[in-house]
Amino acid sequence: NGCGMMIWTSILAINLVLLVVLFNINQARISEISEEMKALKSSKPRSSPVYHYVSKEDEDNEGKMRNMFLTLASQQSEINALRESLKETKEKVDELKASITSVEGKEGNAFQSLVLEANITLCTHQDKLMAPVSGVYRVEFKANVHGDTYINRKMFSINKNKILLQEGGVIRIRYNGRENRTVECGQPESTRALSCFAMKEVLLVKMKAGDFLKVENDFSRTGGGIRVFEQRLCMNLSEYDKVPGGKESIVLTH
Repeated sequence: NGCGMMIWTSILAINLVLLVVLFNINQARISEISEEMKALKSSKPRSSPVYHYVSKEDEDNEGKMRNMFLTLASQQSEINALRESLKETKEKVDELKASITSVEGKEGNAFQSLVLEANITLCTHQDKLMAPVSGVYRVEFKANVHGDTYINRKMFSINKNKILLQEGGVIRIRYNGRENRTVECGQPESTRALSCFAMKEVLLVKMKAGDFLKVENDFSRTGGGIRVFEQRLCMNLSEYDKVPGGKESIVLTH
């Protein structure tokens, strides 16, 4: 359907261009005829109050002017027809644009409903995810880190379209409290397990279709000494219409 609409739009656009070209050609022709008529009027001798005869030159000029008037009338008629055709073509193009916009809106709403109802979760072990539809997303970041994991150390940042999220964009090592966040980690082929700190951050983020989230490591700029295992970024469309407080993002993890 989308390809068919694009073809129809192209055909109407071509017709519109051809009509404009013809309109300009006719306008130019009318201007030429008007100039010729002015020249004939200026070359025609004034009538004498005494002698009442028509010279051969006058007859020729009268004939030329009569033909010009007829041509001018024909050209004007064609211009009127072109104007009407241009108007009709523009109306068809406007109708087609409205139809395409309506179809795109319906398809977008249907896709958004599908993503929400199917509870589709997008995940990556890399560092980047893109929103398929507009909405408020529940975003979850996880990583097991080993090394110099002192409290409040800045470890990761989450950017939306290359701009740091207003809230929840910086992920730090937080005090465990009573919850033990130490886990075993390491390479599968390794016989020696490492002790890692389990990091987790859950956010709500308002996104448009095509917006993307990207995770960047900050520990390499604050001394390094960190190994990361099982890093994962996931998001799914939430039932929220907007982020509470009207913000771009908010942290749900405590």
